[in-house]
Parts: sequence; C-alpha cells; structure tokens
Amino acid sequence: MALLNIANVSQQIQFALSLNTNYKMYMKLVTLLTSALLIGCSSQKIVMDKQVLKQRLVMGTVISARLQQSESRHFEIVFKIFSDLDKVLSTYKKDSDVSKLNRQQSIEPKIQTVELLKLTNYYNKITEGHFNIYTGKQSFMARKSKMNLYLKPMSLKAGSYHSYSNNKLKLISKHQLDFGGVAKGYAIDKSIKYLKSQKVSSAQIIASGDIGCLGPCSAFIQNPVNENPMLELRSQSRRLAISTSRTNRRATLSKVINPLDGKFVNHWLSVTLLADNNNTQLDALATAVFSMPYNKAFSYLKKNRIHYIIVDRDKRLFISDQIGQVLSDIKYLDIKNISLQRRFTKPL
Repeated sequence: MALLNIANVSQQIQFALSLNTNYKMYMKLVTLLTSALLIGCSSQKIVMDKQVLKQRLVMGTVISARLQQSESRHFEIVFKIFSDLDKVLSTYKKDSDVSKLNRQQSIEPKIQTVELLKLTNYYNKITEGHFNIYTGKQSFMARKSKMNLYLKPMSLKAGSYHSYSNNKLKLISKHQLDFGGVAKGYAIDKSIKYLKSQKVSSAQIIASGDIGCLGPCSAFIQNPVNENPMLELRSQSRRLAISTSRTNRRATLSKVINPLDGKFVNHWLSVTLLADNNNTQLDALATAVFSMPYNKAFSYLKKNRIHYIIVDRDKRLFISDQIGQVLSDIKYLDIKNISLQRRFTKPL
C-alpha cells in the first residue's frame, strides 16, 4: 500500500471544496482521507521497526539473537537465560551441577537439572538408546587428546544411570553426565517461552547448530565440506525449530559416539532436523540420528515422520519428502561439491 502524507490529504480536501461538495460529503471525505493517513502512518511504523542482531559468547559458542528494534529490551534477558543454564549444565565450570555430580557422585540439584534429566530419559527411550547423556567419560577422553579416537567398545544400555529422591541426585554407575547434546536446544526453548510470554511475535535465536524462530524467518545451513552457506531455508510458520549435528571437516572422525557400541560415528557429514516446535527434543534427536547406523537412521526418520536435510560421507545431500510442511522455500547456494539427491518441491 502506498503511504500517504499530510500534503496529499490537504490537496485532496481543497479539491473537494473547489467542487462545492456539500457538508456531509465533505465530512465523509475528510474522515476517509484521515483514516487512510493513519493506516499509512501505522504501515510506515511497521516498515521502520527494523530487526536488530546482538551476539554474546555463552556455552562455549556465539549466541545470536535477532529481535524487532521495539523489542530490544528483551536481549539481555535472553542472554541471561543462556548464561544461567550454562552455570548449571556445563562440564567446563567446576561449580556446575553436572561437574559436581561427575566429581562427587551425589548432589542437591537445581530444578533445571532435574527437569532435563527427566526429558533426556524420555529421549533415550524414544531413540532406542541412541541418545544417551552418559557418554561423558568417553567425550572427555576425546577432548583431552584433542583428536577423535576409536575407543574400546563399551555398550551403554538404554535407561537411567542415576537415582533421585528427597532432592538428592546420585550417579549409580561410573559413567559421567554430559548434557552437550541437548543443552543449547533447551536454552532456546526457555528463551522462546519467555519471549512468547512477553507477546513477542518475531524473533530468531541461533546457538551453534540450533536455531529457534518465532514468526516468519530465514536460516542458513552450512556446507559441511567447506563451511560456506549451502542452503537458505525460508519459513512462514509461527514457530520453527532447526537442529544440526555435524562432524568437524578437519577431523578424521566425528565427535558423536554411538552409545550402543562406544565408537565414534563416521558415515555422516551433517544431520539437520526440522520441526514446528521444541528445540530441546530436536537437539536430542539430531544427536541420536547422527549416532545411528546408515539404514537405521533413514528408517527411524521415516517411521517417525521427522523432517531432515542430511549430507553423508560421500557428499550426497538428502532432503525429506514432506519438508514443505515446515518450510515455504529452499534456496540452493553453495552445493557445487555436493550431490543433490532430490530437489525441494514447494507445497501446493
């Protein structure tokens, strides 16, 4: 709609007077033009309310938040949500719940730790044991050696390795906790919940491979071979969740362990999952699917109707058939070194 200005309205009123328009017609014209002016000004305000991007280093990565300029007051609270959770869930902070539990075997946990333990037990069940937070000991060994190694196979049974009662959390095995496969998605969900409570309708939060959107948005997926933008994803949904688990292109093997045999996974370059809600669960599922054998992964995704964008070790790009349910369009950018198996088709 073209925006009106006061000069245009004045000129049209004078033109009406020059035609000796009767008083009622004159007042109707003034009311109509004034309303059009107000609508035009309102439209102009929406156009001028630009998005603002702010970033902060939290959880060992850069957290990016994008909000409308008029909603800028919420930036610090979003970053505080990430920071507060990092103090509880980090394996690098010695006073976090996770570090103390791994060290002492028994703690009085924060409410976030208890909530996330319940969620991760559920994710362990629905992924048939492929999402497991008790691979911490092996992950720590890989970090300390600064390289990915094949470790001695150690079968990790599905189920819980802790007990919780009377506000006492205890580890009942020698395995160590690591919420790294789900913490960022959990923080995004907490941030989105807060923004929705404040009536924010347009926002985007990016935490490494995890992206949460409120309202229409676009997001970029990296090419796992050269780290250039590979795809631009566009959504008109009220809520979009994206989670990517991928290997380091400079490493021989990935950092993801198959908890069922204790070995690092080597057949994917990147696994990206998409949904219209719940970054926490999607973060866990992306980690779980990455750890699955090749055929089992595709079978699991199809059975559970999970939308995906996957690049395997042979640099083949797979896009799920029904991804149009959560995306309005995909723009192909740098895919010259990737073999595209099926192009995205816009939903009818």
